[in-house]
Amino acid sequence: MLEFANTWMPFIYLYGVGGVAFVIGIYLIIKSKSLNIDNIDHKRWLYVLIFGFLYYAGIHTCLILLALDVNIIWLGPVLVILGVFIYFNWYVENRITVLEQDLAEVNDQLSKLVSKNTIED
Repeated sequence: MLEFANTWMPFIYLYGVGGVAFVIGIYLIIKSKSLNIDNIDHKRWLYVLIFGFLYYAGIHTCLILLALDVNIIWLGPVLVILGVFIYFNWYVENRITVLEQDLAEVNDQLSKLVSKNTIED
């Protein structure tokens, strides 16, 4: 059996210290207003960054568990649930984007109509 110091300590260090640096970086990006949470594209990239960090931590965890001969029969159902969750989130996000675009077009048309009627009166 492999020792804790040879398996999990590097993992804890990598994602612990790296996670703190990641969170500080995201905080600085938001505070410097380089990332606008109200912008849908910026919000999507924030989700991509967070998902990427968790994704690589998950892959690393699975590989450590495989190296330790731990029975990970639960991995299949977890990946299926994660995939369904990601698909649902993507679907809802796209529907919201389409609705926002439609509302923006209606708002523009309404503004043109109101300004046209105001000028004519």
